[in-house]
Amino acid sequence: MPIPVLLAETDVLFCAGVAHALQTQHEFAFQQPPLRDQHSLEAALAAQPKSIAMISDALVSSLAQLAHTAAEHGNTIILLTARQHPFEFTELPAIRGTLPRNADARQLLACLQAAARGERWSGPPPEAVPNTTGARVLAQLSPRQVKVMSGVSRGAKNIEIARELGTSEQVIKNMLGGIYDLAGVSDRLELALFVLHHPELAEAARVTASGFDADS
Repeated sequence: MPIPVLLAETDVLFCAGVAHALQTQHEFAFQQPPLRDQHSLEAALAAQPKSIAMISDALVSSLAQLAHTAAEHGNTIILLTARQHPFEFTELPAIRGTLPRNADARQLLACLQAAARGERWSGPPPEAVPNTTGARVLAQLSPRQVKVMSGVSRGAKNIEIARELGTSEQVIKNMLGGIYDLAGVSDRLELALFVLHHPELAEAARVTASGFDADS
């Protein structure tokens, strides 16, 4: 019997990525109930005992209460977070670890498999991440920010990137501000040059651009 995996995350692209990563994994059965607050989270955990719940920490108002509900119904919780440094919840056994929101499919599956075995997930060791400027910036970008960076690097306008991501031009402008801060640049041209001169970013932009081409 496949293990139910409940996903409570508001980022549509991240959810699509998880669904894609799990579609060939017969060990897990992906579900995405409409979870928007802690009350609905607890109701979903009660309705689906012995499931693994991947939950955005932004949706949690009381982590201790959520962990208590999960423990009552035999659920396991994995927190999805944008934090750069891992944190542990050894006093809350139902929480088996945290997963960065920019984690790749390999990390995602490794985390789920560890949780299914009843183990805690701490992620790859810090030394496994290349210590270069491009790699450090890339590690801090969300999947959506990488898509925006890719759009800028290939000369797309904000309105075009917004169309591709199914969002508004203002959201793209706001996201660009965060990308500029991470890269230490001040405008689109500087960002495009920064990507060009950092192989990790250039490769991520290229792969993302080819994904858009394939979808179009």
